[in-house]
Amino acid sequence: MLMGCEVDDVVAGGLRSDWFAVRCGSLGGLCEASVRRLLPNTRYSARVRCGLEGKTRGRWTHAVAFNTAYGVAQHAPQLSALPAEGFNTNQTIVVRWLSDQSRSPEEEEGRYEVQVNRTDIVHSVNVSVPPGPVGGDGVHAWEWTSPLPLECADHSVRIRRFCDDSVSSSWSQWETHYGLPSDPVNPRIFPSQRVTLAGTGRMFCCTPPPGAYITGMTIEQKSYDLISIGDRVKAINVTADRLTIPRQDFKRLLFTFPPDKPRNLSCETSDLKHIACRWDPGKEDYLWKKNKRKQTLYIDLLTPGGQDSIKCDKSSCGFPAVPGLEEYHISLLVSNPLGQQSARYSFNISDRVFPEVKLHSVRPGLTEVNVSWTIEEFLSPLDLLCEVQLDSEGPAVVVRCGSLGGHCEASVRRLLPNTRYSARVRCGLEGKTRGRWTHAVAFNTEPLADPDLWRRISQFSNNIRNVTLIWTLHMPGSAGRDFLLGYEIQMSQEGEKRTMWADKGQSQAEVSIGPGQCEVTVQAAFHNRSSKPAYIAIPPVGAGEQTVAEKRVSFSEFLSWTGDDSATCGYTVEWCILGKVPCALQWMKMPRGNASLLLNRRDYKDGYRYTFNIYGCTESGHKLLEIQTGYFQELRESCHGPVKAAASGRTCDQHFLRGDAGVALRRRGSRSPGVHHRLPGDRAGGLFNVTVPDPKTKRVTVPGLQEGCKYRLSLSALTKEGSGPDITTTVDTSQGHTHSRLVYMVMIPLLLGCAIILVTRGKREYSNSKH
Repeated sequence: MLMGCEVDDVVAGGLRSDWFAVRCGSLGGLCEASVRRLLPNTRYSARVRCGLEGKTRGRWTHAVAFNTAYGVAQHAPQLSALPAEGFNTNQTIVVRWLSDQSRSPEEEEGRYEVQVNRTDIVHSVNVSVPPGPVGGDGVHAWEWTSPLPLECADHSVRIRRFCDDSVSSSWSQWETHYGLPSDPVNPRIFPSQRVTLAGTGRMFCCTPPPGAYITGMTIEQKSYDLISIGDRVKAINVTADRLTIPRQDFKRLLFTFPPDKPRNLSCETSDLKHIACRWDPGKEDYLWKKNKRKQTLYIDLLTPGGQDSIKCDKSSCGFPAVPGLEEYHISLLVSNPLGQQSARYSFNISDRVFPEVKLHSVRPGLTEVNVSWTIEEFLSPLDLLCEVQLDSEGPAVVVRCGSLGGHCEASVRRLLPNTRYSARVRCGLEGKTRGRWTHAVAFNTEPLADPDLWRRISQFSNNIRNVTLIWTLHMPGSAGRDFLLGYEIQMSQEGEKRTMWADKGQSQAEVSIGPGQCEVTVQAAFHNRSSKPAYIAIPPVGAGEQTVAEKRVSFSEFLSWTGDDSATCGYTVEWCILGKVPCALQWMKMPRGNASLLLNRRDYKDGYRYTFNIYGCTESGHKLLEIQTGYFQELRESCHGPVKAAASGRTCDQHFLRGDAGVALRRRGSRSPGVHHRLPGDRAGGLFNVTVPDPKTKRVTVPGLQEGCKYRLSLSALTKEGSGPDITTTVDTSQGHTHSRLVYMVMIPLLLGCAIILVTRGKREYSNSKH
């Protein structure tokens, strides 16, 4: 039994529909049919149905779509003209071609080959076009970036389409992107007037004027190998390390980076009317004018699709608050010719109220400061909390401040006098973040100065005394002396008052007074105030300078003396600092009933004698109570010459002359010198000792000597630690009356030496001595 089959072919779009009857074999056999005279490069669909001959046919199979193959005669793609303004930052050519309008979008799927030509084929690439719809204008597009600046040469493009690997369309016509013409006079270097990415390699080219040729190209005195672009244009490749920022400018070619992503974007308001936003823009890109970085702030509004945009400065932007809007959502877009970055930020305006605070005044006192400020244009009925901080690390004083534009103030107490501080203020709504600190205002608390006054008195004549007033200024803190102007000295004696002025660098003044009691005050003067006065009374002649015998003592850390009931206002102990010339007089005042003083042992050296004068304070002045002299620790000391001896009969006078020997005996700590002599003849080797109990003595007589003999005498210093080394001299008792004259002659310079010692000691009454 024979079967009959029909084949139906339909052109896409329903332009044609044909069917063909085919006699097919028996059941289960393979049947086929060929349909001819189809159009090339055309899409069809095929379906089949079968049945017994002379009977009704069965149902159609599902349709299968197919395309007939390309023929060499198919049309080439149609290129659009290349834009003449293609000298962009990226050196990119955009190639566009039209789709075949006779084909569906699915039929446009295929592979294209694009070639770029300069002087020869410099780039060839296969481009795949995905299936589906193209742009509304039916245009395909492909971009190519040239390593060579497009200004340097003409670039031509052509394209063809492949149906499969073996069949393609013809090539399109060449479309050309033209470079810039050469200058008639000067060579031209490209790229020029362009922003380019720093840290990447780049090609540079040079186009010569007509009739000229390029022989070399250098950048920063470095030569590069030339690359020929056609007959006359030359190019070089420059590596990335030569093209960096900050800002290297080659023919106004700028090297920079794309903008950084904005950091720390935040917004705030000081008056609920205007919102200010700030951010960290990142590193500098060194661009200006038309190339400079652009910042745009976008604000999402409540209205559908509502968004407002604002042009901003480099790191800040402001815009009016939107009435009724509490929650703000903003985005910041930053761009330059190499790229763009964005950041988003959301906030509730009530959380970002930072009133603008203006610090009005800072008024310091002795131990407190009053700070006042105003709040500018604040339109909230809510009270504010403000913080006053002294120094950047100190605790803050919180103050509840009033409402709009009010004046606020606060007092900070428990400060140190004479001390430098700085004050700053910030404010905010209660329970919210505080605003920014104002600038800090430096100030100094008022000085707390406590002068301490003492005196030295010397008699000039019966009716006139010379007085040296000495004072020290005790000032806690660090800043008070910068504001010290000087000292005011007032004296009152027998109804007569005098006032003197001493500069701030002085610490003593010389005055002359009469024989009666004199009262003296000294005050430290500052810009705004004076210290409390220091007072001392100088007693009348004969009332306070009575003769007092020295007490020899061994000092320890405590200096004590016998109390005196007449010392109604305490005691004053005076002494000198060791090694100071002239004497750096020191004194310490002790309250009534306190008859001891703690000494700092480190201030006193072993082997030196110190003298402390203790005065009792009375209403009429100070009177000398005790003089204590001695050592903290004695040392074994040496005597130093010269020593002279002279014999007269059976006695021998030995003199310890002033000069070095006198100084040594007085200062080297000897408690008493001793003289030793040996007898001659059968008594040779016998030793006689003479002890001199007074260390100030400069002469001793040794009795019981024999006439006509020679003696050797030795002198040594004695302390608690023992006898020091000897100084030796000899004397001859056989010279009779000659030595009597010698004793007389030696005594004259001795007396002169003693006079000098007495005068000198009178001038150095308070100098430390090492005996």
